[in-house]
Amino acid sequence: MQLTRKKRVAGDIEFGIIYGCIVLLMLVAARTLPLLTVLPICFFHSVTALPCPTCGSTRAVRELAFGNLGSAFLMNPLIAVLIVVALSVLAANVAMLVFRIQRPVLLFTSREYLVIRISIVLFVLINWAYLIIART
Repeated sequence: MQLTRKKRVAGDIEFGIIYGCIVLLMLVAARTLPLLTVLPICFFHSVTALPCPTCGSTRAVRELAFGNLGSAFLMNPLIAVLIVVALSVLAANVAMLVFRIQRPVLLFTSREYLVIRISIVLFVLINWAYLIIART
């Protein structure tokens, strides 16, 4: 892994800002709209009686929208952590844009990318196991 700095070029897409704004919109929607009554029930859960890997995500987003980090983490830990990370990346990207700071970039080898992909799959599976154990 190598850490470098990248100069901003006109036309660069700021994915951190885009994804962070999407998360902010999700939190605003969860705070203002009656999502729990409008959204359909989980098809996977209704067929298998087991929670799906994303079960509790809507409730976790709603809890985060009202500032209940602990409750959100209990509903779906992975989603709660991803939302907090996305908001942190948004804040960092906006600060770097405002103060014209060069963006840090991590460069990975192909082996490191493989480890990252395997880690993501493991995190999802561990989260799913937690959801299954917590619901039983």
